[in-house]
Amino acid sequence: METFGLLGFLLAVLAFIQITIMNRKIKDLEKRIGSCPIELSTEEQQHVKELKMQKQTVQAVKFVREKSGASLIEAKQYVDSL
Repeated sequence: METFGLLGFLLAVLAFIQITIMNRKIKDLEKRIGSCPIELSTEEQQHVKELKMQKQTVQAVKFVREKSGASLIEAKQYVDSL
């Protein structure tokens, strides 16, 4: 009977690991297809605003892409919306 308990525990752990991996993949895909909103910290948003005010739009878009994983179009739209 102990064997089934241990086996059940191991299967539960494996299922948890698989679910965690799948959740990460889903989040990565959401970022790539744009269904996930761009989330930057307050400091990062302020940095983007400063770059935009300094007419450094390209650097602002690049920064947003690096921090959020957004596409070029999404990052540009985000910068333009600030």
